[in-house]
Amino acid sequence: MTIVNTFFIIDETQNISPDDIKSIVTRAGKGSKFVFLGDPTQIDNPQLNEKYNGLVYLSEKMKDVPLAWQVSLSENESVRSQLAKLAAKIL
Repeated sequence: MTIVNTFFIIDETQNISPDDIKSIVTRAGKGSKFVFLGDPTQIDNPQLNEKYNGLVYLSEKMKDVPLAWQVSLSENESVRSQLAKLAAKIL
């Protein structure tokens, strides 16, 4: 299926496999835009990890591609509560 003239925001992309990311992006038709969000340090899928997941795969493969842009935020720019930070660290 080709998806045309659609704006997608896909969150939690770190929990999607590289194969699933490919399936999503390769369905982009004319006029479609995709925004992929995620935090590679917060993996919920036991088959993935910080280095092997859809977000990291997409980021690395699309690096320097003129049709793709990437924005990475530092920990200071992506503010979460102290509880969220602690939970991400110890859980």
